[in-house]
Amino acid sequence: MHELLLFGQVPAHRHQKTLHQLSGVTRMQPKRIVEQHLVFRATPPNGSNQVQVGASQGVVTQDLKKTQAMLSGGLYHIQAVARYEVEDYTPATNHSDTSKSSISLDIPGSTTPRWSIEFRDIPEAGAAQTVTSRSMSTIAVDDGDVVQFVKTFGYEFHSQHVQEGYKFYEQDSTLFLYRTLTVNGESAPGGDPDLSSPLTESLSPLDPQGGFILEASTTLLDGNNHDLRTKAMQQLYALKDTFKSEVALQPADRLALDTRVSTIKAGRD
Repeated sequence: MHELLLFGQVPAHRHQKTLHQLSGVTRMQPKRIVEQHLVFRATPPNGSNQVQVGASQGVVTQDLKKTQAMLSGGLYHIQAVARYEVEDYTPATNHSDTSKSSISLDIPGSTTPRWSIEFRDIPEAGAAQTVTSRSMSTIAVDDGDVVQFVKTFGYEFHSQHVQEGYKFYEQDSTLFLYRTLTVNGESAPGGDPDLSSPLTESLSPLDPQGGFILEASTTLLDGNNHDLRTKAMQQLYALKDTFKSEVALQPADRLALDTRVSTIKAGRD
């Protein structure tokens, strides 16, 4: 699958105005979403630095070639995401109050999250890119221990954060107005995340000024289909033009969305 995106910054004092504009454009009430993102980092298998590519006669077997190609390829982060859809769209906190260093989220105890495992590739390169374009994959997880499932594929827990905001839908596009929250006192990299404590406690805004991000996105089943890609880009351009007086929607910095693992030494940074 493929996704096309545009991003814009929304200051805290313009949050409510932008929320009302989104409701007017999409003709729908805000759908409050809370997403818990568990970030996992790929680690090389033990002994990967000892793999020999040839025998004494200099013959390289096909299996060794495949192993060498796999181990020399890029290692990436993936995420396990728990999504909470909250019926009450009334903001749980005063988003214009940036004096609070710690906040809590109002999520009913009966709300059950929907888990998924998500991969996002590094965006496509190109100086003339007018939208952010990247390959992506999302796999729903209906039951079981999602953390242990991810770890069996050679990934270790690295960090976690929360995205809290409101989603809207316009034609084939999704508009997500959200802020990123960090988890205070989270588990150290390499361990297991503590999922027993309430998600609503010990959260701090990543942006000390309380700013939000408006993300406009469209997902394509076939990113190489020219007609589908053109239609999706035209929808994003239309949204960009609609919100230009309030939010400057534009492609993101490509390297800021780089999901590759940069440095690995003995399985750790």
